[in-house]
Amino acid sequence: MEEAERVNLGRNVTVMTIGNTAIVSLNSLWIMFMPFFFTDIGIHPVTVLMFYTFFAAASAATSFFGGRLADRIGRKPALLFGYTIYSTGPLVILISLWFASQSLTTAALIAVMGYTGMMAGRGIARPAASILLVESSQKKKKGRSYMIATRVIPSIPAAVLVLVGSELYFSGDSLLSSQFSFAVLVGFVGLVAVFSSYGFLLRESHETKDLQQEVKSPSVWRSEAWFFLLVVAAFLLDAISSSGLSPYVPLSVRPIDEKLYGYMISISTLVIALAALGAGEIVDRLGTKAALTIGWGLLAFTIGIFPLFRDPLVILLLYAIWAGLDMMDISIPPIVIEEKFPKEVRATVMGTFSTVVNLGSIVGPALVSLALLYGEAIPFFMKAAMNLIGLFLFLLATRTLENKTQETEEKEEG
Repeated sequence: MEEAERVNLGRNVTVMTIGNTAIVSLNSLWIMFMPFFFTDIGIHPVTVLMFYTFFAAASAATSFFGGRLADRIGRKPALLFGYTIYSTGPLVILISLWFASQSLTTAALIAVMGYTGMMAGRGIARPAASILLVESSQKKKKGRSYMIATRVIPSIPAAVLVLVGSELYFSGDSLLSSQFSFAVLVGFVGLVAVFSSYGFLLRESHETKDLQQEVKSPSVWRSEAWFFLLVVAAFLLDAISSSGLSPYVPLSVRPIDEKLYGYMISISTLVIALAALGAGEIVDRLGTKAALTIGWGLLAFTIGIFPLFRDPLVILLLYAIWAGLDMMDISIPPIVIEEKFPKEVRATVMGTFSTVVNLGSIVGPALVSLALLYGEAIPFFMKAAMNLIGLFLFLLATRTLENKTQETEEKEEG
C-alpha cells in the first residue's frame, strides 16, 4: 500500500481509537465480573472454566469466516456485521438477570448464550478490524498506532470505571441487584451507539477494484506455509495458557481479598496504557523478534513467581508487571501478516490465524483444570514454560522476515 493512501486512511486510526476506548470503558463496568456472576449463582469454579471453553470456541469458529468476508466484501462491512452481533450479547445477558429471580439455572444458560454470541461477533469482526487498522497506519508507525488504538487510550478510563463496576456488583444485596443490571444496560446502549458511528465515519481500505483482483491463494499459502505454521504454533501456546489462566486468576486471589481482583484490574489498566505505548515503539524500532524476546522472556519469569506470594501489595505489583509485559505481543501478528502476505488475502490469513489460535485455545480451561489437580501454582508454571517454547518457535519463523523486508525497502528506494 502506498504511503499516500495510508495517510488518506489515517482518520480510521482516530475513529477506532475513540471507538475502542468507549467499548473497553463500557465493558469494564460489567464484563470483567462475569466469572463472579457464574460462581455466585452456584456454579463450581471448574465448570466456570469450562464455560470459557465455549466462549473461545465461538470466537474461533467465526474468525476464518470474518477474514474471508473482509477480503471479499471489504474490511468495513465485515467489521460492522461482526460488531452488530457482538452488541446483542449484553442485551441477552440483561435478560438473563431478569430470569434469575425465577430460576438460576435458566439465568446461567441464557447468560452463557449471550456471552457466546458476543465472542462469535468479535471473532467475525476481529480480522477486519486488525487489518483495517494496520493498513490505515503509516508505514513506520504501525506498531505504535495499533497499540494506541487498541490499548493505550482505551485503558485510561477503564482504570477508573472498573472500580465503579466492582462497586456496582458487590454493593448490592445479591447478584440480582439493580446496580449490576444498570451496568449491563449502559454497556448495551453504548455499544449500539459506538458501532453505529463506525458506519458513518470509517473509510474502506480494500476498495471494490481491489476485490476484483485474483490472487492465487494456494501458491501464497505454499510459499509461506513454514512461516505461518510456526507463528501459529507460537501464539497458540500463549493463547492456550492464557485462556485457561485468565478466568482462574480472579478465583485464585479471591480468598486473599474479595475486592483484590478489582484493584488488580484497575492498576493493570493504567500500566497497560503506558506499557502499550512503549511496546508499540519497541516493535517499530527494534522489530518483532526483539520485541517478543523482551516481552515473553520477562513475562515467563514474572508469571513463574506470581503464585509464590500471598501479600496483596506484592500480588498487585506482579500483576501490573504481568499486564505490562503482556502488551508486547499484541500488535505483532497483524504486522507480520501485513508485511508477509499480499493485500487481497491478508484478512483471510488473519482470520485463519485467529481461528486456529482461538480454536486451539479452547483446551486452555480444561488444561488448567487438570493442572489444578497437581497444585494451585501449577497453572502459572505451565504458562511460563509455554511462553518460552512459543518464543523459540517465533524466532525460527521470523529469522528471515526482517532481512527480506529490508531488501524490499532497499529495492523500492533504489
